[in-house]
Amino acid sequence: MKGLILTLTIILGCLNFGVVQSFDAPKDAIALEDSEVSIVLSGTKLLAELGHAESQFRLGKMYENGHGTQQDIEIALRWYSRAAQQGYTDAQVKLGNLYLNEIIADGLNHTPNLKAADRWFTKAVDQGDADSIFEIGEIFQWGVAHGDEIANPYFKMAIEQYTPAAEKGVADAQFKLGYLYDHGFGDIRDADVAMKWYSLAAQQGHSDALFYLSELCQDSKDELTVECEMSPIELLTLAAEQGSAQAQYDLGSMSITKPEILSEEFASGVKWLVLAAEQGDMPAQLRLGELYENGNGVPQNVSEAAKWYKLAAEQGDMPAQLKLGELYENGNGVPQNISEAAKWYTLVAKQNDDNAFNALYSLATRTKSADAQYGMGEVCNELFDEDLRDCKVPGMQWIILAAVQGHADAQLELGLETIFLGRWVPSVQWTATGADSEWEETMLYLMDSSRKVGIDYEFGNSFLLNVGMEWLELAAQQGHTEAQYEFVSFYKWRHITSPGALDFEIVAKYLASAAERGDAYAQFELGRMLEQGEGISQDIEVAMKLYMLAADRGHTEAILRLGELYELGIGFKNAHR
Repeated sequence: MKGLILTLTIILGCLNFGVVQSFDAPKDAIALEDSEVSIVLSGTKLLAELGHAESQFRLGKMYENGHGTQQDIEIALRWYSRAAQQGYTDAQVKLGNLYLNEIIADGLNHTPNLKAADRWFTKAVDQGDADSIFEIGEIFQWGVAHGDEIANPYFKMAIEQYTPAAEKGVADAQFKLGYLYDHGFGDIRDADVAMKWYSLAAQQGHSDALFYLSELCQDSKDELTVECEMSPIELLTLAAEQGSAQAQYDLGSMSITKPEILSEEFASGVKWLVLAAEQGDMPAQLRLGELYENGNGVPQNVSEAAKWYKLAAEQGDMPAQLKLGELYENGNGVPQNISEAAKWYTLVAKQNDDNAFNALYSLATRTKSADAQYGMGEVCNELFDEDLRDCKVPGMQWIILAAVQGHADAQLELGLETIFLGRWVPSVQWTATGADSEWEETMLYLMDSSRKVGIDYEFGNSFLLNVGMEWLELAAQQGHTEAQYEFVSFYKWRHITSPGALDFEIVAKYLASAAERGDAYAQFELGRMLEQGEGISQDIEVAMKLYMLAADRGHTEAILRLGELYELGIGFKNAHR
């Protein structure tokens, strides 16, 4: 084992300079050939698997930044965690930042994991990383701003963390201290102290400090014992001019909502909204979409409205998502696209929005769109379960309707449900017959189809397995990566349980298609077949490349197999070349 580590260290040492320098550089700055980067990546993986903390950290950075491999935050998190658990300070700080900055989060409404961030920053501080003290202050500030009970008890500690840096003139620390005193509770709330720190940060050009100073002077003037040197509107304008998106949005909104507004003032308001929207401010993007859609103070331009709605929608703004769905459904400002309409309606309906649900239901029943039907299936399965008052029928029946029309995701889901649960067993032939009827008749036909089988469910039941595989293969034939791998898995399993001739051409065809689309499991399985010559011609060199691709995606078996082959010297020269 020590010999393997030494060999890998020497190999990586020869190539390390270019790759290590590239970790924080743009991808086009990588000086190494792709094959050399693959070697370094694979070698780094092996050292990481052997417990080398620095290699684990570097591997995490490669996955986080997509250097030499596909970007994958989840895999990066795993390697950072392993290095951090060994006391590697850089990995602890990196984990803290990932948790704090909402990188590791689920769903549309990302929420920082304050407990996890605090834990890793504290470990780094304990090991002498002074900068992490200020990150801990960031945690406390975030929690207080959102009323989080985790952080509130540490409010005073946050002030203690920021004060030394603020007193040394660090503008960001001064701003954060001002924010803490401005938004504090009880005896910590102090408008005068907040104004002092906001002002000091503002003097250094901190635009957010200017914005919050303008709010303080507007909303808390009765609490202040010292007069503000500038009026709230002057401070707001200055903050907007210095780039504060919040100030730009507020200034723009104020300008266009005055009771008696001149056209030049309205144009100025739109200008501020555009500046905020271009910085990614969702309220500004939504407001611009509404202005251009309705022609309110600007020439009506639904295409321009759609542009702004889409930017807000992609950030998770529900009103923008719903509006974008309407535009796509009606072909207003964008080419009509029922599939896109269904996608946006589904996103909002999953958040229990009645308007979106009704729009999606109408789309599914009027247009018979497979995407809309599949969306209804997803929504009904997630939100309503046994309550069919709104969905009319169980969510899986909507999935069946979509599958009948060739929707690959629906076919995959129907196939897996049939094999694993045995609840939905209409075969391809049955549904093809029912699909020729009117929509309502088809729905009733499919609702009753599972009761026609008359068999007891048992995992591995050959009838259900065959029916499920029919649906999986339909999706696989459309190039659906997951369906291709699942079909092959059940195809081989069926061969084991029911001996007969195994068609390796079918296996290899679907594995190759899935592997080409980046499926790590297919890459590993096809590599294993090529290495062993199982049903196809043996090719160690191609097998090694497939193992490397699977290893890039964090496939553990591929990583371990590469390590075994390197240690045995099998395929090593080919891989190096």
